[in-house]
Amino acid sequence: MRVGQILGFLFLAMMAVTAARVAAQQSNSTSPAPAPVPADPLTKELQRCKALNEKAASDPACEAAYKEERRRFFSHGYTYKPAPVDMFPKEHTQSQTTNPQTKAPSTGK
Repeated sequence: MRVGQILGFLFLAMMAVTAARVAAQQSNSTSPAPAPVPADPLTKELQRCKALNEKAASDPACEAAYKEERRRFFSHGYTYKPAPVDMFPKEHTQSQTTNPQTKAPSTGK
């Protein structure tokens, strides 16, 4: 009974050492990639405000950046105005095919 306990303890100790070694190798080999430098000045300012944490609430530049970010997010950018469509034209001036290179079948005899 005593031999089984010793072997179990040795097994657990070896597993702990192996896990620690693997964790140490992973932390040494992978270094965090540098963050890409944003081209947009608003993005730069928002990152600076993020680094300020709670102080950003009282920073006027951060308040302006947050306001601009909200404006950009909630604006539509453009207004869609579809062209009028005549659902029942009197004359068919275009062929009804989906391929513009294919000619409509002629009905002449």
